[in-house]
Amino acid sequence: MTSRFSGSLQSVESESIPGGNLQLMGAQNEQGRYPWPLSEDAIRLAATIKASCAEANQIILFTGVAAREGVSTVAAQVALALAQMDQGPVLLLDANLRTPSGHATFQVQQVPGLSELIEQKTTLHEAIHPLQHSALSVLSSGSADGDALALFPTPGCSALMQTLHKEFHFVIVDSSPLLQFADTTLLVPYADGVVVTVAAGMHRRSEILEVKRLLDSLKANVIGVVLYDKTEHLSR
Repeated sequence: MTSRFSGSLQSVESESIPGGNLQLMGAQNEQGRYPWPLSEDAIRLAATIKASCAEANQIILFTGVAAREGVSTVAAQVALALAQMDQGPVLLLDANLRTPSGHATFQVQQVPGLSELIEQKTTLHEAIHPLQHSALSVLSSGSADGDALALFPTPGCSALMQTLHKEFHFVIVDSSPLLQFADTTLLVPYADGVVVTVAAGMHRRSEILEVKRLLDSLKANVIGVVLYDKTEHLSR
């Protein structure tokens, strides 16, 4: 089921991640251990990302072609897998202000979060949630009325990204779909690498090529493509 992890959007050669409900293992929140297994595919993908990033401290942006591509699922699993590889501190940053999910997945507070940090209404200590017995921390999206188009291209956002880049070995950014919202195009300049998730059987070649054209125009460093298969269950 798993094919080669590739940076090619044109050929869409990819790491195959099965779909279904998000399942995580190995991290704890205040209520205790998550009882779900971590996908073997996510572990392989995390290992590939680790190998492709020669320099320490990387911001890796995860995005998709359209909604329901499994971007949040893949980003969360890869972040947790990296945290288990003794890579130093890892942060999952929920920058999808349209449909945030990180706070629900990891059972942490949504507010304060990214929006409040950019607007300097809170501190890193208040907004970032370290998970017990794990190198992974979670930064939720923040207020639901946060305007990404107004927040992301600001000195406050730039300064925050620089701080996170210094503090964490990996910052895994969960973002909005590229062809539906302009939000993600404003985040690409902050990223050292971009991973694109494509839902199996959902898109025309023209849509995928449009994503490639857009990322090329932004000079994005596309380090891979993930084929997200909703018809399969996650590995146990």
